Amino acid sequence: MRVWILSDLHTDFEAFAWPAPPEHDVLVVAGDVCERLPRALRWLRETAPTDRPIVYTPGNHDAWRMRWPRDLAAAHEEARMLGIELLASGEETMLAGARFIGATLWTDFRIAPASEGAARAEYNHGGLRDHQRITSTLAGHCRRWLARDAADLHVQHRARIERALSDRYRGGPTVVVTHHAPRAAEPASWPDGRPVRRRLCLGPDAPDARVRGARTLDPRAHAFEPGLPARH
Repeated sequence: MRVWILSDLHTDFEAFAWPAPPEHDVLVVAGDVCERLPRALRWLRETAPTDRPIVYTPGNHDAWRMRWPRDLAAAHEEARMLGIELLASGEETMLAGARFIGATLWTDFRIAPASEGAARAEYNHGGLRDHQRITSTLAGHCRRWLARDAADLHVQHRARIERALSDRYRGGPTVVVTHHAPRAAEPASWPDGRPVRRRLCLGPDAPDARVRGARTLDPRAHAFEPGLPARH
C-alpha cells in the first residue's frame, strides 16, 4: 500500500503547482490548504492529479473564517458529496487494505512544560493568527478562539486516536494522520537554518503511536517561533 503525502499547501498565500504524482494507492493531504474547510475540499477535488482515494485531515488554517467545531458537520457533508474521506476528529476509514485514523490534533502547549504559559499567551495574542481568524463554538456560543480551545480539542482528539488504536486492526496496516505533530519530532530548524525554539505538539508524556503498530504521518512539525512571520 503506497501513500502519497502532502501538507501545508497554503494556497491563499501562493499558487501551488502539483508535482508529478508518484505511484500511489491513496493520496493523504494533512491540512492547511486554505481558509474555510469546504473551500479546501472543493479545491482538492478539482485540482488533485489522482484518481485514487483522497484522505483529508484539516489543519488550523482550514478552520479560519469558520465556527469551529460547529461547522464541521457541513464540511463532512461536503466531503461526502465530493468523495473525499474527511478525518478531522479521530474518525477512521478503510482504504486500499489499510485503516486510516485522522485528527487535526491541535496542541496542549506542553512540549516544553516550563514555557507552557508563555506559549499559551503568545498563541492568544500573536504568533499564529488562529485567535483572529477562528470563531470557537466549544462553549456553546460564538467567541474568539483561544489557547484553551486548542488544548481542549487536543485532549479529545488524542483520546479518540488512542481509543481507535486500542482496537488492534489485523487486516492490514494502520496509518494515523495528524496535522499537528504527534510527537516531539523534527524539524529542529527552519529551511534557512535558523533553529526552531518552540513546537506546538503533544506534551512530554505523549505515547508514540508507532509502538502500537501504527504508522504516524506528520509531514512536518507544526511550529512557530516568536518574531518570525507565522502564516499557519
